[in-house]
Amino acid sequence: MDLIEEIVSREECIERELRIAPINNTEIMSPLKTVLKDIEIRIDHIERKIKENALREKRCQTLPMNITDEFIRIDRIEMKMRDTLAETNGPTRSALPARMKQNS
Repeated sequence: MDLIEEIVSREECIERELRIAPINNTEIMSPLKTVLKDIEIRIDHIERKIKENALREKRCQTLPMNITDEFIRIDRIEMKMRDTLAETNGPTRSALPARMKQNS
């Protein structure tokens, strides 16, 4: 039995007790108030979990964009490093044959 079914079952029991018992009977009302308070606490807990899950899903939806931006940033850094190395070391081996062909 899941939590929602349990809550509905308890609510139905409370309704039956209220129909049968006199309202001013504290022996019955006190436990019923305790059960109602317990149900309210559980409902609050469920609502909080739903909100947490919604926030988590929202963060997961924005995560791929952040990852994509990070990859783009890394690619740019790699390109700058290659350019800097090319300037420092002169032409790379793959560029040498093309230049040699141009000179001949």
